[in-house]
Amino acid sequence: MPAAGLHLGTFASEYVYAHSGSGTAYFFGDEARLELKKLSRPPVGYFYEVWLSGATDLSLGPLTTPFPDCESLLNADVQEAGVVVGTFIHGAALLKTGTELGVDGGDHTSISVTLSPKNRSGLPVSTAMQAAVPEGAGG
Repeated sequence: MPAAGLHLGTFASEYVYAHSGSGTAYFFGDEARLELKKLSRPPVGYFYEVWLSGATDLSLGPLTTPFPDCESLLNADVQEAGVVVGTFIHGAALLKTGTELGVDGGDHTSISVTLSPKNRSGLPVSTAMQAAVPEGAGG
């Protein structure tokens, strides 16, 4: 297996997944907001999931299309439309509040985007991006 990618999915067509993309995480009070661009499209059967990590790990769910639409990108592996073109997701986002999740964001030390299996057969396969949650954010 090449070091640059993971061989995942159904193998119906050759697609070697390799992480790509960039993003910014913002924290406003108890709100966490991600804005991402130029992500590699996930292999068939996988999706991008956002996590807060710390004393406990908390899934924030799948990425969505950019604001203001915020439509789920759970099926970006098999659907091509809007921001999903070819082998890339050209724009993605996520907006969550502590109130919405029922947690205090100050309990978490990092936020990450993982490649996760849709069938939930195990833990996320790999971390595509990760950043520290600033001290005092969400608290």
